[in-house]
Order: sequence, then C-alpha cells, then structure tokens
Amino acid sequence: MKDYTDEYSAELLQPIKRLEQREKIGLIRSEYNFKGADIWRAYEFTWLNKRGKPEVGVLRFEIQAASPFFIESKSFKLYLGSFAGSIFSQKELVLEALQKDLSANVGSQVLVDFLSPEDLFPHDIHDPNLVDLDKLDIDISEYEYNPELLQGTGKKNVSEVISTNLFRSLCPMTAQPDFASIVVEYRGAGIKHESLLSYLISFRKHAAFSEQIVERVYFDLMKNFSFSALCVSARYTRRGGLDINPHRLFNMQAPRHIRDPRQ
Repeated sequence: MKDYTDEYSAELLQPIKRLEQREKIGLIRSEYNFKGADIWRAYEFTWLNKRGKPEVGVLRFEIQAASPFFIESKSFKLYLGSFAGSIFSQKELVLEALQKDLSANVGSQVLVDFLSPEDLFPHDIHDPNLVDLDKLDIDISEYEYNPELLQGTGKKNVSEVISTNLFRSLCPMTAQPDFASIVVEYRGAGIKHESLLSYLISFRKHAAFSEQIVERVYFDLMKNFSFSALCVSARYTRRGGLDINPHRLFNMQAPRHIRDPRQ
C-alpha cells in the first residue's frame, strides 16, 4: 500500500515537540537564550491551475525556533506532494493553504513564499573571509558524537567565520545519512580549528533531527567557550526535493541563506 497521495491533505503533516527533542540533549528552558529559524526550500513543488494545467515553483518556508513544534521531514514531503493532483484557481490560494496548515501544526506563524531566480542563484555565493576547515590535513578517528574533542586556542578576542562541507549525521526516522555544510561564526574565545572539525565529524554516526543537531552544536560551543556573539547554521542537502537550513544565534544577525552548490 502506497503511503503517498497527490490529493491535497493537511492531515499528512506530523508535528514534533521541540521541548522533547531539547530535553534529549539536556537543555533546560533557562538555556533557550538563542534566536533563530529553520529555513526549508522545496524544489519539486507542483499543483494544477483552474484549467487543470500543472504549475511548478520553488518554495521557501521559515519556521521560527521559538515555535513549540517543528515538522518531521518525510511528512513534509508527503504533504507537499499532495498538492500535485489538486486544483487551485490562484497561486495566492496555494500560499494561503500552505501558510495556514504549517502555522497550525507548528504553533506559530510560518512565512511561505515562492523564490525568484535571483533568490536561488545570487551573485555573491562565495565569502572570501571564510575559514575552510576541509583544507586541514589531520587524522580523524572519532565517528561517534564527542563534545570533549572541542579545544580552545587560548586567545580571547577572536572574530571569524568557519565552515566545513564534511558534515554527516543520520536521520532518526530512517537511519539514512544527512549531509550538510556547517558554518560557525563567533566573536570571543578562540576555537582550535582542528578540534572543531574533529568534533563536527564525530556526528557521523549520530542520529538526530537537523534542528536538534544545530542546537546541540550551538550549546556545546556556548558551554565550552566564552562568546560575545555566536551563530551556528547548517545547509543540508536535499532529499525528496526538500532541503533544510536551520540557524541558531546569539547577538548576531541571521545569516543569508544562500543556496549551497550541493543543494
């Protein structure tokens, strides 16, 4: 029996409590001092117009980290796929349905919009100031989550943006691998680059939701270092036409969610 449908159904959405996932990584409410959002992009979205002709578009969703729920990714894919055989007389009605259904399921207002070509392929996709951890020539032997790998440099007033494309974790629902680019931007106590790369690679066999991964990295860094500002963001590669881009931040502006070349 197939578990998908091309007839519009909001009942396909499966909300998951953020509080339960945060408790699993030992967080308490008093530690929720961050801001942030989960940015989803859907590249394989289609519906039928009033004459039955298929329409296609690329969607962007912004779900606030403060919302009580987030959406399980497979249910999100099934829900978006349910629009494929459904008629909507106007494009605006598609957006209205998406926003209403998602907002009701996560418990706060969800922003939904179609992306333009410029949104998908901006000109300034490369930051020349980015520190690329992937160029480090180091030995790696830890593939199970280990925050004890994190080490400082001893420097106090450091400001830098660090990235890696080597990140991988496992989906807690299917055990399939989730690949991502991770970016850490901070001001404060220096992080030893080799230790940060080793720590991030230690998630390789760790099963957790993408949102939970980013929050765990954020709090591990906050617990181990003294920062005046911090932003942890992830750009996950897409599965089933969806990618997710969570970010959590303290005393920083939200990052531009530029499409990674692998997405």
